[in-house]
Amino acid sequence: ESIASELEAMGRRGEPVMRRIFLAGIICVVDASTFWDMYFSADPGASDRRPLSALLLSQLESSDTVIVNKADLVEEGELQRLMDLLRSLSPNARCFTTMQGVLPLRTLLPA
Repeated sequence: ESIASELEAMGRRGEPVMRRIFLAGIICVVDASTFWDMYFSADPGASDRRPLSALLLSQLESSDTVIVNKADLVEEGELQRLMDLLRSLSPNARCFTTMQGVLPLRTLLPA
């Protein structure tokens, strides 16, 4: 399950913690230099239920904003292929590329 769907389910159940939470959006940070290794990984990850690649895709599909960090460490063609995949997984998400995680805070704040 995605984080967004779990929070929605908690809200429907009327869980008390939901009175203190306001979800303005979900931000996913992707490491461009290791993304494809994780994407093609069959490693079950910490949950021992789903492969890391499935968890990665679930996070990306739920994201409102995707930050692709370490963009300077990959070839232009590889970065373009990654950006194309991200836009297909989450077509309404805002996508940014960064180096060393540098991104103006105002870029992430709600309007």
